[in-house]
Amino acid sequence: MPVKALLFTRHAGLVLALMLFMAANSGAHAAEAASDADLARGVEAFEARDYASALRWLEPVAQDGEAQAQFILGFMHQNGRGVPVDAEKGAGLFRQSAEQGYAYAQFALASSYRFGIGVEQDLLDAHHWLLLAEHNGYDPARQIRMVIEAQLKPDQIARSREAAFAEPSAETADTADP
Repeated sequence: MPVKALLFTRHAGLVLALMLFMAANSGAHAAEAASDADLARGVEAFEARDYASALRWLEPVAQDGEAQAQFILGFMHQNGRGVPVDAEKGAGLFRQSAEQGYAYAQFALASSYRFGIGVEQDLLDAHHWLLLAEHNGYDPARQIRMVIEAQLKPDQIARSREAAFAEPSAETADTADP
């Protein structure tokens, strides 16, 4: 085989591999863009109080792991917006979102634990999630955390802090922006 043909074959393989890589990535970006568009439509519908449309747009995105969609659906379930009230399902959705570091969901889950809405009332768990929400930039969490700390023993507060910040995770990611 002539050297020129060998070089062409080698380059053709590289070009084909590059084209396949780009096509695969553009598909991923297209899916991500579609997911972002669905999230935006769902948020818009939620803000317009069109809960049926919000549910239609947000459920698939939430199932794909989108934290903001999970948070909004959690709110809808806990408050009966477009769906029957299901506080347990709402708290579960808050948890899914909170575990990804979504500060608003961390605060909502803390409130669920504080008042026993959809979960067993537990001030230590509430404190844990408030610490994380505050760490992730949700300032109102500080005030509620201080109220709860007045009801806890110093060793409980210390253990809660240790558990909240024991190892880096998505829970401590900076995600306060909705």
